Amino acid sequence: MSQEGEGASTSNPMDELDSLASNLESAFGVSKKKNDPNKPHPRFSQYKCNVKGDDEFRQESRRLKILDGQKKRRDDFLSIARNIVLGDLEADDDEEDDEAEDVNDNEMDTSGYVPRRMVRQYKNQLMQSEWLVDVPKDLAENWLLVPVPQGRRSLVIAGDGQTRHFNKAGRRFNRFPSNLPGGSRWNRLRHPEAMTFLDCIYVELENTYYVLDLMIWDDFSCYGCDTEFRQFWLASKLSECQDITIKSKVNPFIFKQLPSYPCDRESLSKVLTEPMSFDPLPLDGLLFYHKKVHYLPGSTPLVGWLKGYMVPEMLGIEVSQEIMRQRPNSYSTMTSYIVDYEAETKNIAEQRIKERERRREERAMQKYNLTRASPSGTEAQTMDE
Repeated sequence: MSQEGEGASTSNPMDELDSLASNLESAFGVSKKKNDPNKPHPRFSQYKCNVKGDDEFRQESRRLKILDGQKKRRDDFLSIARNIVLGDLEADDDEEDDEAEDVNDNEMDTSGYVPRRMVRQYKNQLMQSEWLVDVPKDLAENWLLVPVPQGRRSLVIAGDGQTRHFNKAGRRFNRFPSNLPGGSRWNRLRHPEAMTFLDCIYVELENTYYVLDLMIWDDFSCYGCDTEFRQFWLASKLSECQDITIKSKVNPFIFKQLPSYPCDRESLSKVLTEPMSFDPLPLDGLLFYHKKVHYLPGSTPLVGWLKGYMVPEMLGIEVSQEIMRQRPNSYSTMTSYIVDYEAETKNIAEQRIKERERRREERAMQKYNLTRASPSGTEAQTMDE
């Protein structure tokens, strides 16, 4: 699959991959995670003010603009994804030569160091939600609900005979064989060009990846397909590949699809008062997908997020007592919760920045001390004296 040429004029492959990653991000009409529930909502102040008639900042207005804009896209997402896989394989040769740097996101640690340029290829490749502060008028007709268990949001890429798990920040968490198309040496022999991209929730306790969404399956791109088709295609392919639902030597992790449900009141009430498909795992929250949204890396108002105990307040639908017991004692309203959550998240981010600076200074001091302790360093110090 490599497109590298020979000779002095060959361009740096990592620079080309940086360009491809930038093209992928710019191809979508969504912000770069500015509305992520893990970060301050940029339009939350307008939501609190509730200025009538000003649709510029309302989620509903932005939803319509994105739905209209995605119809005009003609980017070759499959080609870009293939180069992303290629970038991973090319960058791996230099991993062991780089100094480890512990930079973690707010959900998971990483095993082993991944070069920064390589990380950039995998950052912001997942479709992220916004807080559902503006309930859609067509929720019952045009939206789907996906309950999500507590776990780690993951980008799973199978290609060139191996399967890799990246966190939301683009750092590699694990590498293993799987029965996904392109995910092991064995199926690479049968389908050398096969690759698969999945959006998952990883539950370490069960060694299971709960699949939220599908971007590519066996080299077939679903980036330009709507939610209903992606869900249908994912269910069809998982039913055809029963081997990935069974733990084995060549498939050490299990893959299961998270079911989706209609968003009419009766269906929501039934789902939220009965045991979840992943029971006994605890519920993390609820994702609301617009049926017609394409897979859009980055934040989008066409995917909403609520904690289960927020449903009675926002949708007027009762939920189970088990879900309501998750509500913090300090919880009063969704508005105050988001304000407190954003403040806490900002504080955590600032503490991490300080910790990285402290580690950077420690490494610089250690390097300085080693230089002074070396024979050349001692000679230089004597000459200075």
